Amino acid sequence: MSNEELKHICSVLDYPSLEDRYICDNEHVYPYIHWDKLDKMQAIRIVSRNKKLLDKINLKKYTYKVKDIFFLLQSDYKLIFKFFDFDYNNLSQEDAHAIFCLGKDEFLKLIDITKYNFGFIEMMDIIRAYEYKRDVIEKLKYQILKNYQVTEILMNTGKESLDLFNIEMLNTLNWLDLLSQQPEFIYNCDFEKFIKGDPFNLIQLVVLFDKPDLTYLIDKIDMGDITAFGWEKLLIYKPEQFINHCDFNKLNENNWMEISLYRPELLSYKL
Repeated sequence: MSNEELKHICSVLDYPSLEDRYICDNEHVYPYIHWDKLDKMQAIRIVSRNKKLLDKINLKKYTYKVKDIFFLLQSDYKLIFKFFDFDYNNLSQEDAHAIFCLGKDEFLKLIDITKYNFGFIEMMDIIRAYEYKRDVIEKLKYQILKNYQVTEILMNTGKESLDLFNIEMLNTLNWLDLLSQQPEFIYNCDFEKFIKGDPFNLIQLVVLFDKPDLTYLIDKIDMGDITAFGWEKLLIYKPEQFINHCDFNKLNENNWMEISLYRPELLSYKL
């Protein structure tokens, strides 16, 4: 195809119907492309694929939401300052959320995060983006976060953020998740929730620790409520302590198979 033919084709092309790769992956056609005929999302896809084309496409002619260009900004957030014109004093909540999800300190200086009424999901997106930094959490309405979100924050920050939250909101499953990552929280744990809750969750708590020894908590529940799986865990954990309390009639072949891997000496108790 001659250059004249290529020039003519490029002048009459319906660019939005053309696959992006035909434009951005072939430098030979760059001089003939009518860059102003790209639609706005095609333009973003193309520069995201080939950033060398940023100087050929006038992105400022289009109106974008931050979420439209988020993938591009993830690769280099500073592109937002050079190729886009956002009014940082009047961002929509949607745009502010997307910008803060980039997790860059520059945006905290440019934008007043406290004026936005982010929901608990949006807030958690931002907290994760800023790697659970306390100063960011404190700027948000973190009091509305859900128990599982508070658990995630504490798992990632330890006791640094403990005073921000009412840990009474944590349920036994939250506590198990937290203690598996941050065992020092055992001294903040409300054992009554486990005693009054599902016996298996209490067993998971007990077997999670060698020290402190929490086996005394098993005495506070009705052992008749312990399932086969629960007895399996306890026998593997401390057989000498629970062998005389176990209801072996509850154990099936699968339980015994697991027990035999760790405590083969208990096979003599198999019914």
